[in-house]
Amino acid sequence: MDPPSAAAQLGLRRGDVITAIDGRPLRGWDTMSAAVRASGGRQVEVAFVRDGQPRTAAVTLPLAERVRLDVVRDPTRTIEDITPADLEQVGILGVTPIVPTSTAGPVAAVGRAADQTGVMFFNTVDSLQRVPEKIPALWAAVTGVERDPETPISVVGASRIGGELSDRGEWPTFLLLLAALNFFIGVFNLLPLLPVDGGHIAIAWFERARSLLYARLGRPDPGRVDYLKLMPLTYAVILIFAGFTLLTLVADIINPITLPD
Repeated sequence: MDPPSAAAQLGLRRGDVITAIDGRPLRGWDTMSAAVRASGGRQVEVAFVRDGQPRTAAVTLPLAERVRLDVVRDPTRTIEDITPADLEQVGILGVTPIVPTSTAGPVAAVGRAADQTGVMFFNTVDSLQRVPEKIPALWAAVTGVERDPETPISVVGASRIGGELSDRGEWPTFLLLLAALNFFIGVFNLLPLLPVDGGHIAIAWFERARSLLYARLGRPDPGRVDYLKLMPLTYAVILIFAGFTLLTLVADIINPITLPD
């Protein structure tokens, strides 16, 4: 039997949004679950929002016996295969996620779609900026450390998660994942780096700006940029991207991210 709920001791209510544990911001259910599991048996400060007002409270997270995450995420394992060796003592909070749903008419949907596109754009840019800091965790996952659910994934990992969503009949989330992947690829393609399209666009703008400047100075147009001089930089970008792609592929094969039950 599980110990008394820490959520009840905190006075958490339906609709409260947990934002941080011990000052560590939370990004999604998986991050919160990992923080709670790792904090069993000690007191933590939980920050949450209720009716738009931020609140904090401290509670000691009790320990309970649960199946190890690496076993849960192993597609070859079933409930019948679970043994005492597959269990561990972890912290529990006593909450479950609520996925908000809403509907909108044809007119309101246009504005809402624009808002969601803006949110997706800024989240994509933020994800791209945080990729370098995620590489150590990705490498650790390849070497056998528990996979951080916020590490980047490859097409293999995305396909795996998409398959799990379809198996569960969560088609709206599946379509959102598909849209997010295409949106990410589109934004990535606009980075001002060769050989992606954004690099060619940046060079075209540079050529145009340089031509205007030379015209104002009364000097002849210097002409097109010599792409051959940019080849070393282009090769470096290709090698970095290829290495990162290979790393995510290996991580998704040997230590994949799976959806929580």
